[in-house]
Amino acid sequence: MVEAEGRRDGSRVFTALGLVALFVLAGLLIHQIRTREDPFIRQGDDFLSRGQYQQAIESYSQAIERDPENAVVYAKRGFAYDSLGSYYQAVADYTRALELDPHLAIVYNNRGFAYYNLGMYQRARLDYDKAIELDPQYAIAYNNRAVVNNALKEYEAALADAEKAIEFDPSLIDAYGNRAAAHAGLGEYEEAIEDYTKVIESRPDFALAYLKRGELYRRVEEKRKAIEDFKAVIEYAGDKDDFIKQVAQRQLEELEAEPGD
Repeated sequence: MVEAEGRRDGSRVFTALGLVALFVLAGLLIHQIRTREDPFIRQGDDFLSRGQYQQAIESYSQAIERDPENAVVYAKRGFAYDSLGSYYQAVADYTRALELDPHLAIVYNNRGFAYYNLGMYQRARLDYDKAIELDPQYAIAYNNRAVVNNALKEYEAALADAEKAIEFDPSLIDAYGNRAAAHAGLGEYEEAIEDYTKVIESRPDFALAYLKRGELYRRVEEKRKAIEDFKAVIEYAGDKDDFIKQVAQRQLEELEAEPGD
């Protein structure tokens, strides 16, 4: 995440609670006959499904050499780059895919994800706008645009987008987290707590949701509940969540040092 390349400071990690990159092959059925005929694409798909992204890139590159006008292969290679955190390369491939076929809503969504991770929030939002224009019920694009709007502190817009995401896909639990972040930004702490609770009910080991709810409990002076949530963060945070764990530990120590209950 950059203009601040690759930066993952606290505010960005927390606002990005629900950013979803999605590559749904069913969304690209128009190209399926063409892709099935190329063994390099089939091989790339196999690598992609197993999380072997570098090998997928190599296979898709060979497919592109054979057919440089196939939008879907660029989109798939872009997704593989995305998955490796190679966001500039992902943007380049997504852009080429859209030059070849400008009607792929999912590719606008995925390029928006790459732009977001490069810190290019305005460009990300424009891509989510386009994805929604092409597919007005695209819940994930609404959810991801909510992430961008939260990052830009445009909380009313973020709230509206999160609501749309939930309307079109009530099972999209990340949207509840993004709605919670928007409520919190608007000072609507009880509503935010309610939404973070929905996230935790769905993902009982999600350390970040406990941290955000714990911070809100502390803000509304629910000390005991805040302590319980910060302890849950320490229990569930994995090795990659060391920063989150440190934040929770510091807040827990501050609360336990306070006089009273």
